[in-house]
Amino acid sequence: MISLVLYGRNDNYGYNLHKRAAISFNAMAELLTDPDDEILFVDYNTPDDMPSFVEAILDTLTDQARRKIRVLRVRPSYHQRWREKTHLNALESVSRNIAIRRSNPNNKWILSTNTDMVFVMRGKQRSLADAVRDLPRGYYGIPRFEMPESLWESLDRKDPRRIIASFAEWGQSLHLDEVVHSHKSIIYDGPGDFQLVPRDDMFKIHGFSEAMLRGWHVDSNFAKRCLLLYGETRSLFHRVSGYHCDHTKVVSPLHGHDRTQNDMVEHITNVTAPQIPAQAEDWGAPDEKIEELRFPPGCSVGFAGAIAPLLGPMPVPYYEATYTEKTWNQFTYHARHALPYLADHLVTLPRDIDLGYAGLNDTLRSLLAETWRALGFTGRLLVLDQTAGAKPGCTPAPDTDAPYTVADVDYIEAHAQLFILDLGAEEGPHWTNRIMNPERNPQAKALMPYVKAIQTAGLTLASRERRRMAQRLTPRRFIFVNTIGGELLGQIDFVVGQTATPYCTHARHGTVKPDPVDTLAQRRAEADRLAAAIAEDLVATSRQFLPIQFLDRVEPASLLSDAQRADIASEIPKRDKIQPWTPIATLMLGRFAPDFEQQVEEFLALTPADPQGFLQRLGKFRITAVEGMSRPWPAALAAVLDRCAERFLSTAHDLPEDLRLRGYAGFLALCDGAPGEGLTDLANRLLAYAEARAAGLAGSGNAFDAWLALDMADCASRRPGADMPRLQQRLLAPALAQVAEPRATATQADRRLRLALIAAAPYASAVDPAAGQVADAVAGLLRLGVEPEALRIYPLVAPDPGFLSAMRRLGVAVATEIEAPAAGFVGLMSQALKTTQAIRD
Repeated sequence: MISLVLYGRNDNYGYNLHKRAAISFNAMAELLTDPDDEILFVDYNTPDDMPSFVEAILDTLTDQARRKIRVLRVRPSYHQRWREKTHLNALESVSRNIAIRRSNPNNKWILSTNTDMVFVMRGKQRSLADAVRDLPRGYYGIPRFEMPESLWESLDRKDPRRIIASFAEWGQSLHLDEVVHSHKSIIYDGPGDFQLVPRDDMFKIHGFSEAMLRGWHVDSNFAKRCLLLYGETRSLFHRVSGYHCDHTKVVSPLHGHDRTQNDMVEHITNVTAPQIPAQAEDWGAPDEKIEELRFPPGCSVGFAGAIAPLLGPMPVPYYEATYTEKTWNQFTYHARHALPYLADHLVTLPRDIDLGYAGLNDTLRSLLAETWRALGFTGRLLVLDQTAGAKPGCTPAPDTDAPYTVADVDYIEAHAQLFILDLGAEEGPHWTNRIMNPERNPQAKALMPYVKAIQTAGLTLASRERRRMAQRLTPRRFIFVNTIGGELLGQIDFVVGQTATPYCTHARHGTVKPDPVDTLAQRRAEADRLAAAIAEDLVATSRQFLPIQFLDRVEPASLLSDAQRADIASEIPKRDKIQPWTPIATLMLGRFAPDFEQQVEEFLALTPADPQGFLQRLGKFRITAVEGMSRPWPAALAAVLDRCAERFLSTAHDLPEDLRLRGYAGFLALCDGAPGEGLTDLANRLLAYAEARAAGLAGSGNAFDAWLALDMADCASRRPGADMPRLQQRLLAPALAQVAEPRATATQADRRLRLALIAAAPYASAVDPAAGQVADAVAGLLRLGVEPEALRIYPLVAPDPGFLSAMRRLGVAVATEIEAPAAGFVGLMSQALKTTQAIRD
């Protein structure tokens, strides 16, 4: 009936990942009653030497959870393709799509959620299957309620029924249930924890957007596309509640003040269609082999018990708030709703510390004083004197005997270990306008002196805190109440680095950022240390064989001292035995040898008596040039390489075909990839040579020339300004003619030649879709008695899909990329040539 899609990795992301995930898995599994229901967990990018995340917590999962969970392990090798595009170690959209692609096709619904959610059924529903069984097609969301860390951490992770019941109870007794409304496409804030969509529609719109690789808003993008698909966004809140196990005490890459986010304009505002054509064929890695793993088979009241009596019964089924641009700078909130989130920051602190408080909401201050005592703190609650009295229009503090101490900002700064700045007033019907706009709101104007006092106190505390940090003292935490979705903090926002927390909590926290001048000095010192370390590495590297990957990283001449350069200069001549690394080392270090081009020309000279030695030297140079260097080589080197190629082509006719082919391929690789001045002369020389050989192809059966034509066509087609008609006429047409016109007899040599050409045909398809001609050739071979299993095609370059389909219909095997010959294109050519020569002999 329903497939739940989740993702993660074994990295303890956030706070106490193992426990909150076990709570979530067990609670979700408890609500899965249909035989086809499943939990799909994508274990993304866990290091290979570590178990998958589910394996790491297997002993904490119930039997029901173990029956329902399917783990799809995505190895780090798969993530390598994304590493240069993102700072994240786990990619949400990619992970979810992998799960959706592999979900049970018997299930009608996909629920995209996370490993920190607990669902509570509402009304007469008893399971998620019951909740979705009769739903019409569409996108469904629910509001997300936040569960403080101290609460969910107090539960037995292996008792899912108690977990669900406790979450439902605390939602009311601790005033946690607040529905945060939002935009039309998502209905509620934080939509990504419950996105329910029919499975077949997930496939129609190509899953989640895999272009979103920077974190945040993947869920909003998906919701916007579903809105375009269905025309509306529906709520399932009448059947399901969702509680999120909050985990923002420990700052994660997605919640820090310096987090990187996907662009909302690009991925939400500008989205105009539900489908994503760019990923229509490959979303969810349909052709990737993903490992699947299966593992078949009393709540402490503490925090809640201390706070619940202070709050009393919840006066409404749930609180409501709106989080949009229209409610920017709203200054009212429910103190009883905010208190558990605020107290959650206090419960683990030393009990003898003092707490500093400056705020507008006397109801919160009173509840905070009672909570401070109820949690067993013996320190004082220090209240800023400028905000300790009654405020115009604000609800008076309730009667309480919880003590607090009135103090000025100097005293608070000297004694408190935690600062709370409260920029909100108690919600109530007496507020005719809840926006802090003094020009339009007389009630807000009356509160401005107190707001200014809180802002001034905050800046003073932050300034004093920077002095402490300069003395290497531990930073003290600031907690801000009712500052999410507003500018009430003023300049403090730029001074304190705050953790991004859900609007529903009404609280954010952080520490003061270092002074910019100190930061600049620190970073300069770090840069100096880094430069010195790189220089030392270069000196050490010059004394040994140079690693290729090191060649294109830095410009060492700007890092080395004169003494270090002299040291390197003295070492380089000692490395003569590993030429060409001597000139390459000089080049890498920015000290071009005066005779560099002459050394290269001598190095690449063909000695007829030792062709193998020449090929080895050419291979070393090719690797250095194509794979090792990214910045331009000396311009004169292009002419040198052209002369070397000319001498090789004019003197290599006596060499065996496979050796000639290897030499030609080496120069062709330089032409295709070396960072010289375009190497146009070399490219033109090789092209002319290939065209001359291809001109005599008709009826010759010369495999070397046919391979040469196809290889040059592939290379030339990818160079700027490629002359496609010329390539078609002078290279592709003669080569493909060898395949398209079968001769009278099917000799073994003839078959081998044809198989070699067919294997190379995908190269041609990049510039000339020749699937029809090749299919005719294969059919001709079959008529001549070649068995289908004897034909095997190696698509070394992305081929035309129609070509591969035609081959499979004829019964021809198409090798996968993994099965392709390790030596690649040149290796396959050499193998075919050797076979042909052996048959001739």
